[in-house]
Amino acid sequence: MLKFQAFYKQFTIPEFKALIGKYSRNIVLIMIIFLLTLLAMGFANGINGYLEKKMNDPFIKFVKILIPSGNENFNWQTLNTDTLQKRFGYNTIEPVYFEYTNVLAKSGEPEGVKARKINTESEFYKFIVQNQEILKSDPLALENSFNNNVYSVIITRSLLKKLGYKKEKVPFINLVHYINQKEYYIPIPVAGIVSQLPEYADILITEKLYSALQNKYYKLNITSSYHKNYFRFYIDDINRNIEEKLKTEENYKKKPVKGSAFAEGEMFEKLGVQDLQAEKDKIKRMLNDSLIRLYNLDRGRSPEDRYESQVDYISIPFNNMDSISVFNNYIKENYGLNIDMSTIKAKKNFASFNNLSFFLSVVLNIFSILIITLFVSKIVLAHIEKNKKNLGTLKAFGLSNISIVLMYSILSLIMIIIAFVISVMITHFFGDIFINLILNMMDFNIPADSVSFDYSYLSLPTLIFMAAIVFIIILFIYLVLKKQTPGNLIYERI
Repeated sequence: MLKFQAFYKQFTIPEFKALIGKYSRNIVLIMIIFLLTLLAMGFANGINGYLEKKMNDPFIKFVKILIPSGNENFNWQTLNTDTLQKRFGYNTIEPVYFEYTNVLAKSGEPEGVKARKINTESEFYKFIVQNQEILKSDPLALENSFNNNVYSVIITRSLLKKLGYKKEKVPFINLVHYINQKEYYIPIPVAGIVSQLPEYADILITEKLYSALQNKYYKLNITSSYHKNYFRFYIDDINRNIEEKLKTEENYKKKPVKGSAFAEGEMFEKLGVQDLQAEKDKIKRMLNDSLIRLYNLDRGRSPEDRYESQVDYISIPFNNMDSISVFNNYIKENYGLNIDMSTIKAKKNFASFNNLSFFLSVVLNIFSILIITLFVSKIVLAHIEKNKKNLGTLKAFGLSNISIVLMYSILSLIMIIIAFVISVMITHFFGDIFINLILNMMDFNIPADSVSFDYSYLSLPTLIFMAAIVFIIILFIYLVLKKQTPGNLIYERI
């Protein structure tokens, strides 16, 4: 034990100091090689992860078929059969409906919006609720506020910004509705916020609200007699004891605010109002005009003939992308329709890019292994060449080739591990900053917070990476010292 400690102090530690060089420059150089390799791999994997998410989100995942108006030979529901779904590998087909309307901006000007009807049982809606990159509000609050039996909307961030809202917790947006060429505003509850929507849609609307927009002269006619005998209002200041103040007024009842995930205030309603305008003025004076009048659109008269709108297109979620071309031939032969193949081309391009990226990562790994191996081997072998007289003396006293190889291999491994650990720590703390810097410099038009530095490569490939370097170094040292006698080393007969 004492001999080992003496050997360790007198030989191993000085040898390690000699190997790492003055100011540890050899470790620094190895660390730089590792760092550049890890940063390149982390960036590539982060971009690949971002693209893979994009290729599987509702903007790409759902294949669409446009339905020309007047195509009497095609009934999209005939494709929703178990036989066809199993044959071509897709799930339930969903019809897509759009409606164009106006909402009021904070500037007081109407802003045109594209609204898409959504069913909460659809795969598209479920994907939005489960995808944190798309849904930017509380999923539970959305689930409680947005359903087929309420009038509410899911709005995009870009539309909120366009409307002039600086904060995102907006409880209502005002729907602009024209009655007898006069402009009226109908507050519609906001149930959730998303980053973006496919087909450049601005909002998602419930089936009930879509039906109201289709039959706008019935449900949205807030000037009708159905809306003149009640007064419903919302106030966002819940710290003013509104309920206590309204006790002096008869028949006012506190109601839950349905459809809005961001309504932090209270709603009150009074039925049997005789003079609506006088009631509104009285309550406004009492509350200093800080209220929003809401409407119970269910009170509006239902249309005698239900209006059936035209399907804009159908959305098909395929499980197997390989069967899309076959399905496209099927609907082309039977219905004269075509799938929008831009999605398929995008997926094929992504697959090619992903394969190329994987190949380049493998090449980068191999190249890094070669550089580090050659660099460390050169350092060790040069040191052995310089120190071979001492090694010959040690061999003369019984130190074997295996012991020398093992010692220098362990010292090389320690150098590599130190450099690798420092590189990993740097990438851990500065990897995301590096990615943001690259994205800003290259102007990739990718949101910085949507791409993360990917550490998934620091697992089995890393162990193989390290093992390969150490194995090659051991092999080099062994080949140099193989069959060398102490005399050959002492008298430099190598």
